[in-house]
Amino acid sequence: MVNYSADDLLKFGVINHPRAHNKALTALDYQVDQMEYILERIDKIKDEALDARYNMEQTVTKMAPEMLSESYNLREVDDTFQHFKTIVTQ
Repeated sequence: MVNYSADDLLKFGVINHPRAHNKALTALDYQVDQMEYILERIDKIKDEALDARYNMEQTVTKMAPEMLSESYNLREVDDTFQHFKTIVTQ
């Protein structure tokens, strides 16, 4: 998509009145403001996503030892169960 500046439009004769030129400039300023707002929102969302990722990594790091020990305990229970099952079936 080609975007022409208000000066280009004035030069090409698309707009030939100073008030129309000012309206075109105002519209362009509005579009620039909207794009800046969108870029700021994108940056904010990106920062929030990075914060969430960091928090998740910290949570996993804190929980990993507990999860490993629980996993070990489950294996220990399973081994004990298998041992008793073997004794009972003999």
